[in-house]
Amino acid sequence: MIKKYLTLAAMLVLAGCSTLLGPRTVELSLAQLQEALGRRLPLDSRYLELFDVRLDNPRLTLQEGRLGIALDAAVKPRMMQTGWSGRLALSGVPRIDLGKRAVMLGQVKVDNLTINGLSPAYSQQLVGLGNALAARLVTDLPLYTFGASDFQYAATSFQPTNINTAAKGLVITFEPVR
Repeated sequence: MIKKYLTLAAMLVLAGCSTLLGPRTVELSLAQLQEALGRRLPLDSRYLELFDVRLDNPRLTLQEGRLGIALDAAVKPRMMQTGWSGRLALSGVPRIDLGKRAVMLGQVKVDNLTINGLSPAYSQQLVGLGNALAARLVTDLPLYTFGASDFQYAATSFQPTNINTAAKGLVITFEPVR
């Protein structure tokens, strides 16, 4: 009988300790993000069944509350032998997708689109197409995927509650699940 009470008391103490755990932070450096994204590229996609698009060679930058990505872009109309190459610079707000356990970009917008051999005036007109393309391709692209251990600590489950840009990367706050 005493053994049952001791076991119950030990379980209550352990359960109480897990709720005493406070928030913890995980810092992802720009280099970690760059490496993780580099493993996912090149990204090949077909847009509107008319264009084959390839995005490659990502270069990440931190902006105030946003994460910037510069990419080499190649676009080839399906009915032509040759296409265009250039650079696509976009940015978005870092967010956590709990289902994918990944850092993703939200509110993606094209900051700059340069097509080799095309005047800047024409390139600017293509930014609308670039926004649609970026929203479709990059919004669903995980930038960094967390391991299962990032969501567990000391037998307690944690969930990300906040993500911020910092001087050298992203800072994610995890809180115990209660």
